[in-house]
Amino acid sequence: MDHAKPISMARSLKILNVCQEAYPAIILLVFIIAFIFYGIFNAPIEVDKVKVHAMRGPGGRPLPQRRKSANQVKEAVAVNDFSPRSKLVFRVIQAGVLVTFVVNAVSLILQTLYYREDEWWAGQSAVVCPTSITAKRSY
Repeated sequence: MDHAKPISMARSLKILNVCQEAYPAIILLVFIIAFIFYGIFNAPIEVDKVKVHAMRGPGGRPLPQRRKSANQVKEAVAVNDFSPRSKLVFRVIQAGVLVTFVVNAVSLILQTLYYREDEWWAGQSAVVCPTSITAKRSY
């Protein structure tokens, strides 16, 4: 068996500290990239829009441009879509979720920088020492 060489304690603590300080920014970046790609892939396609081509008259010359007919305008407007109110509700909820992620990331970064001397990191109060749990269970 080929065993990997263990990482030194100082190096593992450095990796842990970098991960603890960088994860809010990484999560924010992932959500922003996902938000951008979602918007790009769900953008309306230009093919569906009404196009009016110049008609040809006698001798093959193009006729002057005409206004769109009423039927073409009705067909262009009659797209199966959500109501403006439901779109607004969805956008407000989406913006609220995005704002909570941004505020959480900024809050964690500022707390980490402010308590740097105390070596505080986000989630430190929620961590339970596994040795104390095993010590209490061994009778």
